Amino acid sequence: MEQRHEKEVKIKLKNLKLSRLKKVYASAFSRNDDYALINRPEVELEYNNEQYSIGCRGVMFSFLKFLDTDWDKQTHENAMVVIGLHEVLNDFLEEYKMKSVLCWVNQDNRIVGIAERMDYLIEHTNIEGVYAYIENKLWNGAGRIVKQSFMQGGLPHFRVTNGNMNLEIVINKPHVIVRGRYDVGEGYVQVVKPKKFRGSIDTIRAKEFYGAIDAAIEKLIEVDKNMIWNDTQVRAVCDTSNMKAKEVDTLEWNWFCWITGERVN
Repeated sequence: MEQRHEKEVKIKLKNLKLSRLKKVYASAFSRNDDYALINRPEVELEYNNEQYSIGCRGVMFSFLKFLDTDWDKQTHENAMVVIGLHEVLNDFLEEYKMKSVLCWVNQDNRIVGIAERMDYLIEHTNIEGVYAYIENKLWNGAGRIVKQSFMQGGLPHFRVTNGNMNLEIVINKPHVIVRGRYDVGEGYVQVVKPKKFRGSIDTIRAKEFYGAIDAAIEKLIEVDKNMIWNDTQVRAVCDTSNMKAKEVDTLEWNWFCWITGERVN
């Protein structure tokens, strides 16, 4: 089966202190490839002599909302038109200069999400140990292991891949989700029902958390070795990258059950 290749975005957490953050350029509007004006921000920032950017309306709103909890979407939209993002950002950087914002940043220093609580920093540190465990289990003596991290649906995803097999940890506060996803070409199916834990990686019972990882990996390896896919059914599987986490989990698990005849429970 041909494997679909995706450009994944590696993300990290960066705590930006507003007292050191400088606005280089800010506009609530930008131009697309056809030079048409579109409602998408273009923001350039400087922090400790490094350049950062924001190019997503949702991220820009979340950045401001984190600093001012009364900042709602209507206020945001009105301010972008009446005042302008340039002046709004000036005011926020001055008024909240003693605060800091914990941001998800990709390899191009583009801010792709806002971590609303500092415990995300602990979660991000803990994931490295989980990565090592998954790598060892998923390798299974063959293949090539790839570690990936990216934002999807506003949530940080941490993935270990070996061929078509993918083990994912999704941080969706106050939950942690374990997924076993198999790449079937146009999209994924989940080979076990996704396991959702309440809490964080350092507070979930290790036996249950790693047990869920083991069960997903065992099923992925079994499917990878033995599964004979029905091309007609597989073509019904589509890309879910623009869906919410709950929708992704429901659809991808149901697709696998439909294709294999397993019971949905």
